[in-house]
Amino acid sequence: MKRISVGTALLLIMCCSSLEPKESTHPSTPSPAKGEETDQIDQTVKPMQDIMGTGTIRFIDLEGGFYGIVADDGQRFDAGTLGESFQQDGLRVRFTVRERTGVMSIRMWGRIVEVVSLTTL
Repeated sequence: MKRISVGTALLLIMCCSSLEPKESTHPSTPSPAKGEETDQIDQTVKPMQDIMGTGTIRFIDLEGGFYGIVADDGQRFDAGTLGESFQQDGLRVRFTVRERTGVMSIRMWGRIVEVVSLTTL
């Protein structure tokens, strides 16, 4: 009976010691100090930059249909609802847009942007 108790105790100690967090062995990953918060949040603020160019307004037949801007370099911009005068498939435009971060869309087409300026060519 003593052998079973000692064996059980040893097994219990081995199991409990394997549950402790292991130290990181990766050289670029510093180990947190005891009691230190381990979740890292990137708090780098990136300045918003305007994107300028020329392109074509296209009617996209997804999710009920919407108008988007296809830039001459192939980039696609989802500007939400364009003004009625710009809702023409094939209309050539000069645009300045700003990417909207932290926003999602069911359209899943292009980069979500807000229009800074939009003029016909």
